[in-house]
Amino acid sequence: MRKSETRISANEINRFMYCPNQWYYKRIYGTKALNEQYKALGIESSSHESNFEKGMQHHKRYHLKYRLLCYVRWAIMLIIVLSVMKVVIEWIQ
Repeated sequence: MRKSETRISANEINRFMYCPNQWYYKRIYGTKALNEQYKALGIESSSHESNFEKGMQHHKRYHLKYRLLCYVRWAIMLIIVLSVMKVVIEWIQ
C-alpha cells in the first residue's frame, strides 16, 4: 500500500466501516490523486462528498438522540432512587 503506516486511527476504522472501497482507494491513491481524477473526469461535486454531508447530518442527529436518551435514563434512575428512598424512610418511621 502507498500509505505504509502500521498505525490505524479510529477515524480510519470508521471510514472503513462506512465504505471499505472508499477507504481502500483513499489509502492507495490518497485524497489529492482522487481529487485530480474527479477534475479530469469533469466531476465538479463528487458523490462521496454529498454522501459525507448526509453522513455528518445523520451522525449529528444520532448524537443528539443519544444524548437525550442518556439524560432520560439518568432522570428515570434518579426518580427510582428517590422513590426507593421515600419508601425506606416511610418504612423506618
